[in-house]
Amino acid sequence: MSELTGGQAVVRSLIKAGIKKVYGLPGVQNDWLYNAFYDYRDEIEVLHTRHEQGAAYMALGHYLATGDASVYNIVPGPGFLNSCGALSTAWGLNAKTLCLVGQIPRKVQGKGLGVLHEIPDQMGIMQRLTKWAKEIESPSDAPSVMAQAFSALQSHRPRPVGVEVAMDVLSAKQEVQFDDFKIHPDIPQVDQSSIDQTLDLLKAAKNPLIFVAGGAMHASEEVKAFAEHMQAPVFSYRTGKGIMPSSHYLSWPVPAAHMLWKDCDLVIAIGSHARMPLLKWGQDDRLKFLSINIDPDAHDRMRKADVKITADSKQALQSIMEQIGESIDQRPSIEVEMLELGKKWKEQTAYLEPQKSYIDLIRDELPPDGIFVDELT
Repeated sequence: MSELTGGQAVVRSLIKAGIKKVYGLPGVQNDWLYNAFYDYRDEIEVLHTRHEQGAAYMALGHYLATGDASVYNIVPGPGFLNSCGALSTAWGLNAKTLCLVGQIPRKVQGKGLGVLHEIPDQMGIMQRLTKWAKEIESPSDAPSVMAQAFSALQSHRPRPVGVEVAMDVLSAKQEVQFDDFKIHPDIPQVDQSSIDQTLDLLKAAKNPLIFVAGGAMHASEEVKAFAEHMQAPVFSYRTGKGIMPSSHYLSWPVPAAHMLWKDCDLVIAIGSHARMPLLKWGQDDRLKFLSINIDPDAHDRMRKADVKITADSKQALQSIMEQIGESIDQRPSIEVEMLELGKKWKEQTAYLEPQKSYIDLIRDELPPDGIFVDELT
């Protein structure tokens, strides 16, 4: 056990959680935090930004590019509010991003004294933009709160979390121990009965279509193996680009699925709501729906799922692939049919110029592991 400032206790907790980089913007309420970052500069790096929104968006980009948990730090009040556009985007993109925000001294919070950067109920705002948020009340409290934060970050559906720490807590000194610092992710386990029902659905399907989005971004190899075994085309939403290589004959943008929709008898949504086809393209009585999603509330959002697997998409697909060979043989290749679909899709989209030429050029120049940042408003 060592005597540490609150700032040092927070930074040591970040290091123990495996964080190597923090995106941040210093300010008077966080001085003692940045003192600690300097103290431990050989173990953790701070990337300074010009604006709080930049810090939050860089943390979001860090997660989207690497899949690793990310952290950003800003001052309270207007500094925190400046980051909220990015924080709400992190919520919408299911990002494992931790918002570490300063706060005015605890003894003057909620009194309306006009203290620099004071706003009403900052914690309440943060709770509405994250799935978990908590205040660090003392230096000795830091390891426990930070461990809880990272446990929440790694549990169930990915979403941002928040930690608030006041400037007087950052500067205070206490004995701090890290013996109990442990991160405990709570991930729903794959249910065998759901796998059995899934295999029955797959066995009966003649024309399955797979739809993927951000919830399957970390399951690229598993999606590819599953699609190739089933010989089912994969349609990627914007947040699912790159899960299936665009050069693969089974890989398509979502709108292309409309040409195959009338014959589809099984929709397989992996980390996706499959919103466009299920809401906009019409359904008949024979259409079945398999939903693989870590969020139990997501399965029936577009229509009632016939079979639901509530689990991490990577683990769910691994379980399916471990057993699929026992009941479903590798299906014959549909590469010829997909090449014909490609010709029709090229004809249908030929009018989208000059945008199509731009996209083709970017695709030609971008390496297979390249990262393309787009924007849509």
